[in-house]
Amino acid sequence: MGYIFENLYIKNFKGFRESTAIKIADINLLTGKNNAGKSSLIELIEILSLSMSNNGITKLKFSSLQKFLSFDKALNYESKTKEIVLTFPSTLKYFGKENLFHIRFTFEKSIINPLDGFLKSIKYLHITIDSKNKENEELIFEIKDNQIIKSPREEEQEGGELPTAKFFCNLPFIFNHVRQQLKSSFDKKKDDLDPTKWKEVTIGGKVVYVEKDSEEKIENQERFHELMASLPTYNDYKTEFYDDKYENVEFFNSTSQTIDYYDYGVFINEHMKDDKEYGFSIYDYKNIYESNNEYFDKIAQKRHQELEGSFNLSGTMHYRVNDINFESLASHSVIHEFWDHLNNKLDEEGLTKIHFIDHSPKSLFGKLIFESIVVEFIKPLIIYNNNSQKPTIVDITRDNNLDFLLKSLYNKNLHKESIEYSFLNFWLNEFGYGSSFKLIEEDKKISILFNENKRIDSFGRGLQSLLKTLISITSKAEDNFGRSIKSPHYSSSILILIEPESNLHPDLQSKLADLIIDANNKFSIQFIIETHSEYLIRKLQYWTSIGKINPEQTILNYFDKDQLKKTIKINQITIDKTGNLSDNLGEGFIDHAPKLMLDLLNLKKKNNLN
Repeated sequence: MGYIFENLYIKNFKGFRESTAIKIADINLLTGKNNAGKSSLIELIEILSLSMSNNGITKLKFSSLQKFLSFDKALNYESKTKEIVLTFPSTLKYFGKENLFHIRFTFEKSIINPLDGFLKSIKYLHITIDSKNKENEELIFEIKDNQIIKSPREEEQEGGELPTAKFFCNLPFIFNHVRQQLKSSFDKKKDDLDPTKWKEVTIGGKVVYVEKDSEEKIENQERFHELMASLPTYNDYKTEFYDDKYENVEFFNSTSQTIDYYDYGVFINEHMKDDKEYGFSIYDYKNIYESNNEYFDKIAQKRHQELEGSFNLSGTMHYRVNDINFESLASHSVIHEFWDHLNNKLDEEGLTKIHFIDHSPKSLFGKLIFESIVVEFIKPLIIYNNNSQKPTIVDITRDNNLDFLLKSLYNKNLHKESIEYSFLNFWLNEFGYGSSFKLIEEDKKISILFNENKRIDSFGRGLQSLLKTLISITSKAEDNFGRSIKSPHYSSSILILIEPESNLHPDLQSKLADLIIDANNKFSIQFIIETHSEYLIRKLQYWTSIGKINPEQTILNYFDKDQLKKTIKINQITIDKTGNLSDNLGEGFIDHAPKLMLDLLNLKKKNNLN
C-alpha cells in the first residue's frame, strides 16, 4: 500500500521554492527549528488527502481546510510563476523490468473557486540515471487544457459534447523503448527455451510453444475465461486473440496482467519462430496490401515500422470522468489521431494508406502500445494511484478535538476481547489513568470515565494530551476481517501526530516511543510525528541499539532553510544498529542543554577562582 505524498517533489508551495522529497519509514519524525517548514509539509499532505477522490486529483482543495489558506497565500513568495508543481515518482513494470517515471501535476489558481488550485497539466516523464547518478527526464506524455477542471455535466451543458483535453505523446520514445524491451525479452526467452519442457502445437494455423505439463492448466484457464466472458461487466474489458477454439482467451485490460500475458504467452509465440526479424507493427500491413492486390515485402515492412515511430503525436482527447469506459474512450481518441497522422506520412511517400475501417490496431503489438502503455499515461487524468492511503492528522495541541476523537472511538464499538481494547486498556493503565475505562453518552456528546468514574478533566493537561494520542492510535487500527476477535489482520495505515509530547513530563515523552513502537507492531500503523522532543529521539535510539526495532524503521527528518537557494531542505537522518545517528541534528537541538551545563560549569570555576 502506497502513500500519495511519499517521495513527493514539491515546487513553489510555501517555503518549498525548489523541489525536495521525503521517504516514508515506519516511524518518521519531523523536527527542526520553528518556522522551518514542518507544518507546511503536513498542510500539503492534508490538502492532497482532501483533494483525492474517485476522479483523482483534479484540484487542490484549500477551501476544505479547517484553517484559512488560499492558493495565492500558499504560493512561494520568491516564485517567478503562479503555479504549484507536485511531482510523484511512479514505476511502470513491464517485461519483468521496473521503469521509473515521474508524474508531474501543475496547478494554477482556480477561476471557479479563488481559494483552490485547478489542474492545468499532467506530464509523464521517463527517468534515467546517468554515470554521475544524476536524474535525466524525457517527456513521454502530456495532458494540458483549462477545460480539464470542468465537470462532464458542465461541458455537456455548454457544448453538448464530451469534455476534451489537449495531449502530446512522444511516440518515437514509446515505440523504440517497447520494441527494445520486447526484443530483449524474446531473445532471452528463446535462449532459455528447454526442449524437454516445451512442445510445439498448432493453433489457428500458427506454431506456438506450450509447456508440456500445462494441458490441465490450459483447460482450467479456458473454463475460467468462458465464465468471466458471460459476465456483463467483463465484456467491456475483453480482447479476443483467436477465431478458433481459443477465441474465448481474454485478459483484463490492466498493464500488469496484459504485459505478463504478452511476455510469456501468445505474443512471444507469434514471433518465436522468426530468428531474423520481429514483426513489431501496429497494423497487419501484409493483409492490407494483399486486400488491394499489392505486393508487400520485408523492405516495405521495415519502412512502415520506421514511419510508425517517426513522429510525435498531439491532438484532442475526449474523456468522461465518471465513465467506466474512460480508458477505451480516451485511448480511442489517441488511436484515431495516430491513424490520421500515419496516413499523412504514408501518403507523402506514396505508400498504401490505412482504410478508416482499419484504424484500430490490428496486431498484438498495436494492442500493447495503445491499450496498455499509452493508457497508463492517460490514467493520471482520473487518478494518480487508486491504492494510495489517506492519512489521519491529529493536532495534539488543539483543545477542541478531544470530543471528535472520543466520538470516533465510540463508533468503533470495541469488543472487550479485541486487540484494540486490550491495547488501549494496557496503555491507559501504564500512563496512570487506571485499570479500566468506559465510554458513555451524555449532554449530546461522548465522555470517557476511568476508575471510580474519574473524568478526564481531573487529570493534568499532559495526560489529557496523551489521551488524544492513545485514542487516535486505537481508532486508526483497521483490520481486514471486520475486527475478527480470533484472527485480526491489520491494514497498513498512516497517522500524523502534531507535537504529541505537548505538556508531557520528560519521563512520559520517553515512554511515548514505547507506545508508538507497540502500535506499529500490532496495527501496522506508520507514524509521521512533528516533534521537538529530544527524549523521544533518544528512546528510539536506545530501542534500536538493543534490537527492539530495526535501523530502517526510523527516519529523522530535520528541516532547515537553505539560505542560498531560498528554499526548505530536509536532511533525512537514520539510526544505525548501535543507536548512533547517521548525521548531526541541527545546531541547538540536542546540544543546547550540554552547552548550557558547560557554560554554567565554567562560570562556577571562574567564581571560585575569584
